[in-house]
Amino acid sequence: MKRSPAVLAYIVFAAMPMGPAGAQPAPAAPTLSASASERIASQLAPAPTRADFAPLFRARRFAQIERMADARLAIDPRDVVSLVAKSSAIVGAQDAARLDLAANLAERAIEANPNDSNAHEALGNALGTKALVGGIASALGSAGTIRDSYKRAIELNPNNHAARFSLLQFYAVAPGFLGGGKARAQDLINQTGGQFPDAAKLLSAALALTGDNFASAEALALSVDSKGNEDMADQQRSVLASVGSRYVNDKRYADAERVFKDLTRRYPSQDIGLYGQARVLAEQGKHAEALAFYDQALALRQSASTHYRKAQSLQALGEKAKAAAAFEAAIAGRPPLSKNQLADAKERLAAVRG
Repeated sequence: MKRSPAVLAYIVFAAMPMGPAGAQPAPAAPTLSASASERIASQLAPAPTRADFAPLFRARRFAQIERMADARLAIDPRDVVSLVAKSSAIVGAQDAARLDLAANLAERAIEANPNDSNAHEALGNALGTKALVGGIASALGSAGTIRDSYKRAIELNPNNHAARFSLLQFYAVAPGFLGGGKARAQDLINQTGGQFPDAAKLLSAALALTGDNFASAEALALSVDSKGNEDMADQQRSVLASVGSRYVNDKRYADAERVFKDLTRRYPSQDIGLYGQARVLAEQGKHAEALAFYDQALALRQSASTHYRKAQSLQALGEKAKAAAAFEAAIAGRPPLSKNQLADAKERLAAVRG
């Protein structure tokens, strides 16, 4: 059972020897400063586990994850779980300016424990995200390391399905001369199918999406029963959200609405289904109806992109003051807007203020 720093500090002092019964009171123990007491308590507190970080990642509370990780790393700079958590939080927050730090943290985790699957996955994620941000020049220098990091993560832990999906995306996106290609992606699916049939279905769904085969991707994703398996649920939700977004882009609004309603039913604590329903309505000019769904999504998770889309609907309805506030929240929000969205939000903010 975890105890608060104050309780742990009390235990430290309560355990100090008091002298024999009937004897004169022992001299008062020297008083420690608050910071010293906190440090002692922290050293006695158990290190955070991956299970401690997992709900924070699902809630996308990246700043809190970093604070937890930093607190532990101040005591033990080689704590692998905290190194991986901080690296993953930087990547999850899409903090492009600190991707080198994310990669360095993952490398430190691998150095501390070369057999930690999550550390290798974290390195692949950090370098892969940096390659996406930096373009082809960055990808050329790190493609081999990205691919090998994911492969090593799977070798060390075959149950690391997140690494499997990341490797599949690498194969699907990277050209053959960089070690990618659809044939390699299909080989990965085939290798997975014998041991993890549900994971193989979701991998096949993700691959179908890269070929714009939305109906097949949707059917494969829905054929998986992810109850009780958080990793599978995460991948299923991701695939279905991508399917819904593709339907929106193709103006297949009835199909998109069906998918996003299903996501809301399956994952009521997640905002993606509500956000998707709002986007379907907004794309059809039903901005007043969309606002209710944007507000429900924001009640579950504050997101720059949701504020941005809400602001657009408010602007379309002529609600200039409310639109300005929403654009300001979008510009300051996290994860940050894309470069194009940020420029558009600033331009629209100036327009509604003028």
